[in-house]
Amino acid sequence: MKLITRSQTRRVIGKVCLMGLYEMYVLAARADTALKRRKLARSLYARAKLRNRQLKKQYLHNQKENMDSLTDMNRVGQMRSGRLP
Repeated sequence: MKLITRSQTRRVIGKVCLMGLYEMYVLAARADTALKRRKLARSLYARAKLRNRQLKKQYLHNQKENMDSLTDMNRVGQMRSGRLP
């Protein structure tokens, strides 16, 4: 079953004057379904993009904290061994 857009539906309805109400309803429903699917796909893509951006920020923040804690541990280790910092 091929999905069609609203503009295609209007063209078909304009050409076929003898079409019944049910057929017109089916064409309109198919067009709406196609538009909703596209809209949903776009929103899911945008949501995934935002989530990836948040995860990247979180990852970089954690990496920075890990590096800071490692340098702090190295400083503490140097002080304990009797060396001057």
